[in-house]
Amino acid sequence: MKAPRTITARNLLLDLFRTSPSNDWPVKKLIEVANLFNINANAIRVNLTRLLSTGLIETNNRGFYRLNWKYDPVRDWIDEWVKGEERVIEWDGRWLCLHPTQMLKKKEWEQLDKASNKLGFRSVEQRMWVRPNNLKLSVKKINELIETLSDLEDFIFTISEVIYFRDTKISVDNLWDVPSLELSYRTCIQKLKSSKQSLANGDEATALRDSFILGGEAIHLLTLDPLLPDEMIDQKLRNEVNDAAHEYIGHFNALWRKTFGPDTMETLPKYI
Repeated sequence: MKAPRTITARNLLLDLFRTSPSNDWPVKKLIEVANLFNINANAIRVNLTRLLSTGLIETNNRGFYRLNWKYDPVRDWIDEWVKGEERVIEWDGRWLCLHPTQMLKKKEWEQLDKASNKLGFRSVEQRMWVRPNNLKLSVKKINELIETLSDLEDFIFTISEVIYFRDTKISVDNLWDVPSLELSYRTCIQKLKSSKQSLANGDEATALRDSFILGGEAIHLLTLDPLLPDEMIDQKLRNEVNDAAHEYIGHFNALWRKTFGPDTMETLPKYI
């Protein structure tokens, strides 16, 4: 797992709105949550104004704010993490390949590489991107996500049974760092278990703050997982991460709802 993300006023607000998209948040309650992270009230008010100006949130002009709910393929995709292994199908041994239809400038290549990596693709000699053809997502949906994430368009997708490399030292299976990924699974499971035990004996404010951060890290890991098939990775171990995350989040959601109200926490933060 990556180093803990720095919690700022902006990403705290967005996380809170995304965790309860159907509910309004009063400023007073937002400030109470911000106090857990040592974020002052002025920073919250300034960032509320900024988020309003960008259209990401909306207000009813009575001091209540909510997410500006509109179709967002990326947000829908992030929400899919809860489905765990239901996001994949049995692998048929073939590869899904993504090809840009035109030469990319360096910045464009980097944008596409970053976007496609989030969906488990890896670059092959900087000419195309491949992944196992085992996602339940349709190619149409994958294309929509990559276009949105990269701010580029015009891709061709193909399905290949064999990807041949002139350099026999290169193997498509080695494009993914499986040992590091499996280590991140084990680390996440251990952190979730240890956190649940330690926070049970601590003060409530610490439990609220730390569970918000660690729960978000677990969701981040599961959302961006390349979802490799069992032939390439320990799928059972990945499923254990998913189960541990669900248990952890469910446990501490109850504390959040008890402290800040029953409508304030549907899940824990979701960010990529």
